[in-house]
Amino acid sequence: MGNVIAPKLMGDSLDISPVMILFGLLLFYWMWGIVGAWLSVMIVATIRIVCDNIAPLKPIGVLLSHGKAYMKKDKIDNEESLATNEE
Repeated sequence: MGNVIAPKLMGDSLDISPVMILFGLLLFYWMWGIVGAWLSVMIVATIRIVCDNIAPLKPIGVLLSHGKAYMKKDKIDNEESLATNEE
């Protein structure tokens, strides 16, 4: 449960890849022990939010996230460009 279900549920609610949650858990546990493990999801979520809001760091934000929000945004942008081309 802790290796599969919990990261999947946390990742869906925070829009963070479950792989990045596990990687963050391992990294921060290695660095700070139990305290790092408790804080790992919050730290990864904070890093993703900061990277999403700073233009040069946006690729890192995409790497940390599922990418579903970006795929939806690209789909909407493509539909808008098609609508303007048809006019």
